[in-house]
Amino acid sequence: MISTQNFEKLKKMPKENASIDYRRTFSPQEFEKLKQGLTASSMDEKWNAYFHGGSFYMFRSWTGSCIYDFQLKYTEDGYRVENTRVNRNQDQYKATDNDYDVLLLDSLISNLILGESKPFPRR
Repeated sequence: MISTQNFEKLKKMPKENASIDYRRTFSPQEFEKLKQGLTASSMDEKWNAYFHGGSFYMFRSWTGSCIYDFQLKYTEDGYRVENTRVNRNQDQYKATDNDYDVLLLDSLISNLILGESKPFPRR
């Protein structure tokens, strides 16, 4: 989990964003992995991910731009994703396809955070 001081230094989700229909419920074990986040260890790794204040954020490692964020709500079934947003500031993120972004976000979390093996989505 990232410290509040370090989190405050990151670029926030811009006003130019869109809601996307990313639906998923994480088990308690998966939630623990989300809380650990992800920090790029080389220039080849393109993503940083942080859990802070009940929300999960994915940033581009090179630019520091927040590309995805969502809130997590505890339910009887686990931790449910709510209010997922994607960056639509063309200077920070060129993509505009909400359906593709749902697939990409799921692939990134599954592969980079949870250690699963899902295929990378194609446009």
